[in-house]
Amino acid sequence: MSRRRPLTPVLLAAALLAGGSAAAAVASVPAEPPPSAGVSLTALPFLADLPAAVAGTVAQTQADAVAAAAAAARRAEARRRAEAARLQRSPTPEAVLRRAWLLHLESREVYDAQRAILSRARLAARTLGGGRGAEQRAAVAVVDGLAAARILTADRLPAVLLTLQRNTDWWTRRGAPPYGRSIVRGNDPVTLRYVPGQGLVLHELGSWGRVNWLAGACLRDRVHCPRRRLATSIERLMALAVRRDGVVRAESYFSFGGARAPWISGMTQGTLIQALTRASVVLGSAPDRRRAKAALGAFSRPAPAGVAVPDAGGRLYVMYSSNPGLHVLNGHLQALTGLRDLATLGGSARAATLFRRGERAARVELRRTDTGAWSRYSAGGAESTVSYHRLVTGFLANLCARGAGRRYCAASVRFRRYLTQPTAVVVRAAARPRSQRATSILVWISKVSTVRLAVRDVRGRVVLWRTAVLPRGAHRFAWAAPHHGRYRIRVTALGPGSPPAGTGVATVRVLPTHLRMKHPRPKTTGKGR
Repeated sequence: MSRRRPLTPVLLAAALLAGGSAAAAVASVPAEPPPSAGVSLTALPFLADLPAAVAGTVAQTQADAVAAAAAAARRAEARRRAEAARLQRSPTPEAVLRRAWLLHLESREVYDAQRAILSRARLAARTLGGGRGAEQRAAVAVVDGLAAARILTADRLPAVLLTLQRNTDWWTRRGAPPYGRSIVRGNDPVTLRYVPGQGLVLHELGSWGRVNWLAGACLRDRVHCPRRRLATSIERLMALAVRRDGVVRAESYFSFGGARAPWISGMTQGTLIQALTRASVVLGSAPDRRRAKAALGAFSRPAPAGVAVPDAGGRLYVMYSSNPGLHVLNGHLQALTGLRDLATLGGSARAATLFRRGERAARVELRRTDTGAWSRYSAGGAESTVSYHRLVTGFLANLCARGAGRRYCAASVRFRRYLTQPTAVVVRAAARPRSQRATSILVWISKVSTVRLAVRDVRGRVVLWRTAVLPRGAHRFAWAAPHHGRYRIRVTALGPGSPPAGTGVATVRVLPTHLRMKHPRPKTTGKGR
């Protein structure tokens, strides 16, 4: 008679197996519970030799363990969501990071890396001194400000934390770079700029400008095109872009030009569209073309949600979405260039419509910003620097080359001529000035210039010398002639760039302060003799 083994070890093994599975299930805390808590005997082949009653008991134990694990997972998920709801009221970046992880928007590895970036940045802000410490604290303050304003959302974390990480790397090793200098790392297209008081900031226009230049070079010479570098550069920047309401947006997270973070730019959106359109042609990439079309929504939405502002029967695409009153011509022209390329190279009818609306506004803005001797940076604003004047001249030439209209060709030629034309100067003195009494000299110049004024007496001695950088228009210089007589006024005005200097001259006669009065002699008569 054979001896049966006791069932206790088998049941104990099955119980341990079930308990181990349950512990593993609880430890993993799945986002969603399994679809069914039931367990089939076919899933437990080691129970095949056991009696049916015993096997059923073991299977039920396993099912109970799985159900318990599912219930624990649901409780853990409820705790996650409850904590995420509480964190939504917390105005700190740390709360934003943890909430993104609790809601499964980021993995644990990404969450830990993000916390490390923030902790290292705060440590550097506490320990660094001098100007470097001030800029590091300013960079941290930008992130804290975004969180306090409830605009540091999970989709903005990659760009914001990358900027913070680059700040920490820079200020712990280096001093302040020159203002306006682009800071890049090798072939990485991510470009930063130094803004005093805000540290290093992510410069979306510079970043997409680098990719756009590369895509344009590939379009001109496809044999030597670094296609892999172009593709990886686009993916790199798209990981930092934000998609809101189906619109791809290249957002900026610093304050500049009257704009408050976060803001988008018609110029940057146009450059992004142009880069993606060119890359789609070079790489034969349909996804890049779809991304370019997805960025068009910014041009159909009014600022500040988009960049469109009604103007002159069309649409003006503003430089800063949060400052729609500033109408910058060069930004609008670059936006039109990007729309034109997507309409022609990408075959987008919507881009063509948006281009036509913007082109109607461009005609009026061009008249508003052309002074007849130079360009204005914005409509009704100050004159452009020489670099901005060259920039807008190039954008006009780009539209001319794309068949946008003869007016852009003519304006490009005219603006280029302004770079070599001397400044027109008109000089006038006050009528009948008197010596040692305050008077003025009126000087009118046709464009922003470095003005030098010299007044000489009849012996050639300089009695007045002034120099100043002045904008277009009329200006008065006060002076008082030391003596009466004739004086020669000479004004030279050197415009931006390297044109010949403009000259204006005038001669003025200064009268004496006190004129001798002729008293009539008394009449005499014969009676008095």
